[in-house]
Amino acid sequence: MINSRAGIRAMKRGLLAVFLLFTVSSVTQAGPLNVNIDPYPNILGGFITTTYIATTGAFTANGWALTLDTGTAQTSITTPFLLTATIDNTGVATNGNLTIGTSSAPLVSSPSLLGFAFSPVVGGSLEFLFGNPSGSYVPSLYATGKAVDVMLTVGSSFLGNFSSNWSSSSNSAMVREDPPIPNPEPAVVLLMLTGAGALYGHRRKRSVS
Repeated sequence: MINSRAGIRAMKRGLLAVFLLFTVSSVTQAGPLNVNIDPYPNILGGFITTTYIATTGAFTANGWALTLDTGTAQTSITTPFLLTATIDNTGVATNGNLTIGTSSAPLVSSPSLLGFAFSPVVGGSLEFLFGNPSGSYVPSLYATGKAVDVMLTVGSSFLGNFSSNWSSSSNSAMVREDPPIPNPEPAVVLLMLTGAGALYGHRRKRSVS
């Protein structure tokens, strides 16, 4: 009986490992919003100045999008990066706008802020989620209907809250895509079903005997 239970536990651990391996290989966990993020395409921004005015809630991140990585190689794009939002003193954002590229010819643009969260520590990261993207990178790189995730790293001028004004320079940004939960590939499904079948057969054999 002990060996039987140990075998069942080992089988469960094996199936769980397969599921976790598939999940981790497909997407990566992001930051404060805790959403699933595709590693590519990935736009890296730099030389970004972030400012916040507590009395009005006006937040601005203004700088440059420097490189694009689609998973094969990093290429230089060097184009303007602008993110604006309204964030109240409690850290709740009510609207936002993202433009990568120029206003007349954007690469990625969205006026629809779906989510915002931040790490409540000095120099903590800020994460924005934008929906319904448009621009020349859509839908060839960033798919229509998916969300665009922007992770901003800011300096120690950000005290982890929005109770007072702050400004920081030489910040960086990472822009990726938030995909829906993917469907398992056939090989993974077959492996999981095979393991489940073996577990069922093992239990049935023990009950009969």
